[in-house]
Amino acid sequence: MHPLHNQISSALQNRQQLSVNGEWLNEFLNSRLFPGDVADVKVKARQLPGTVVVQVLDVLDVGSSKWSQVEAIERIEHGEEVRGREVIRTVDANGDEERPDPTAAAVTGSTATEASSTTNKKLTAGPHKLVVQDARGTKTLAFELEKIPKIGISISASAASPAAHGDQAFRPSSQDDIGMYIGCKLVLKPGTVVRRGMIMLKPENCVVLGGKVEAWDAKWKQERKQTLNTLLADEHNAGG
Repeated sequence: MHPLHNQISSALQNRQQLSVNGEWLNEFLNSRLFPGDVADVKVKARQLPGTVVVQVLDVLDVGSSKWSQVEAIERIEHGEEVRGREVIRTVDANGDEERPDPTAAAVTGSTATEASSTTNKKLTAGPHKLVVQDARGTKTLAFELEKIPKIGISISASAASPAAHGDQAFRPSSQDDIGMYIGCKLVLKPGTVVRRGMIMLKPENCVVLGGKVEAWDAKWKQERKQTLNTLLADEHNAGG
């Protein structure tokens, strides 16, 4: 059986309300692969000859500065959010706050719940650059050329749990838009353009099925801030 069979089948049923024949899905997945040289930057432009099912290994919001993304992660780690120009610090139910901040307004009770929900629903704006992989393990880059609503990451869900929540892991409610996880499955339609090894994503050629690979997603979250800081350092060094 194809390694993505169960995940794709579950995503189709839960996200798209589609029930599919198991044998057909297995045959479909085994025949939907990238050309072996899809990542070749020497090829100016090509089109995918058929449907390809991929999973997301990495995602980067290239529409926002890397430093602003680091700051956003740190605010979440410290139990803070931003409303306009005001920094809001979320405290626990007892009103205890280990690190008072004179510039922050404490949020308690229902206000804290509202603040947490507001932050959680905020997705990265994009456009996004992704690393995707087919079932054979062939990897290439993909770029969100036009906005695709389900592509994006929740700032809250992609950061470490806020200090105010103690040892309890952050878990968004079922009504929150948590965006995509690492391991999310995408269906790329025939005719999708690939320019110098990068897939051009548009709403009409990309279907987001959803899904998640727990181990990959957890590792990505743990390393995300360091990855952004490394990219910032590389840019600084390259700039002299």
